[in-house]
Amino acid sequence: MKRKRTPSLRQVKTLQLMSQGYTKHRAMKEAGYSASSLKQGKRIIDNSPAVRNYVNQVYPELIKLGIDAPYEANKIKEWLEAKKPFSSHTEPDKMVDDFEIQIKAYDRLQQLKPTVNKKGIKRKLTIEEFITEGGEPNSQ
Repeated sequence: MKRKRTPSLRQVKTLQLMSQGYTKHRAMKEAGYSASSLKQGKRIIDNSPAVRNYVNQVYPELIKLGIDAPYEANKIKEWLEAKKPFSSHTEPDKMVDDFEIQIKAYDRLQQLKPTVNKKGIKRKLTIEEFITEGGEPNSQ
């Protein structure tokens, strides 16, 4: 019997949530996995040939579209400098800082930066690094 090479809807939902900053456990829970399945995250997500195959297909397409590290860094910079229009009856219209967007961008940036804990320096991995063990797609 040939194994399924496409991820389930729950696996895709988990990957989407993880790419938004959710932990694997929380993402799986939000995607609808049962409590017993949450304990098997490594098998269901990390070691899944279907998930690995999916990431190996999507990652190169993102690079072709120009969605790479420099693009992501520029996008975060753009968000950190976000402006919005401000209208007043007493003053001419002007652009002001959009603090809501800037704070969200800052929070996202903090998630990407290395953090220090008792065990030493660690950083959060991107979904590609998490799945492919280093960020580059595996050739399969």
